Amino acid sequence: MQATAKNLLKTITNPIVTVILALLIGSFLVLPTGTSPVQAYAALFRGAFGSTNALLGTLMCSTPLLFCGLSACIALKSNVFNIGIEGQMHIGALAAGIAAVYFGSFPGWILIPICFICAGFTAMLWSVIPAFLKSKYNISLIISSIMMNNLGILLTTYLASYPLKGDLPLAATQKIPEHAVLPKLSHLSDFNVGFFLALMIAILLYFIIFRTPFGYEIRALGISQSFAKYIGVNINKKFFIVMFVSALIAGFAGAETFKCFSGYSDEVIDRLVMRDDERRNSSTDSEISTTK
Repeated sequence: MQATAKNLLKTITNPIVTVILALLIGSFLVLPTGTSPVQAYAALFRGAFGSTNALLGTLMCSTPLLFCGLSACIALKSNVFNIGIEGQMHIGALAAGIAAVYFGSFPGWILIPICFICAGFTAMLWSVIPAFLKSKYNISLIISSIMMNNLGILLTTYLASYPLKGDLPLAATQKIPEHAVLPKLSHLSDFNVGFFLALMIAILLYFIIFRTPFGYEIRALGISQSFAKYIGVNINKKFFIVMFVSALIAGFAGAETFKCFSGYSDEVIDRLVMRDDERRNSSTDSEISTTK
């Protein structure tokens, strides 16, 4: 009983201490700018939670992080270091956009699941390479999956810029039908049902990991491969299953993060592919404004 209470207290206090330390370190970075850290953090919290619109925007932005966290969770629970989540997310996002274009004649209640399935399946295929290298040649999964991140980002950028490019002067595919967009839950922001889909997956993963024989086996694999092998776990098979499930969820993150799916515009523009361009444009605008 005392051990359980101690573990619960540790689970609660660890993230709190981490956040406090992060805020303290951040305050030292703010001070050289001549701004009060208290004012800076007050503005930060007002921007994230200061109004209904701000709160919905925060939930919207946290949705892909929630998907990616779930993807990492099931992998790390079995000691599988899938560091390629970002690349799998990019590949899944592009696959979702392509599916939305080519199956656009389908009704929304069919089209959106098709897009998510295509995104998840494509991300699973993308994860085969590092998984095979680890299983067959014992090549570090960390190194190979990190390398696949860059390949995924560059491949997505290339395909959206050249072979699959639409009419826009941007890295974007053809325009998709409006019924391919995830339903919004508020007119104040682009907060959509993707957030609750992530919560449902979280509940499902919890049940699988802690309430099923499969979950027991992958937890045993995470504790010790020798122990898992001793109790009869097929380590190689479970490794591939966990890797594919992790990549599947990462693909879902890409589908939800896709701009059209979040309702940002009617064009299929990958927010992840465009983020560097947006950052450069923002810096340019700031410089122009300063010059003026």
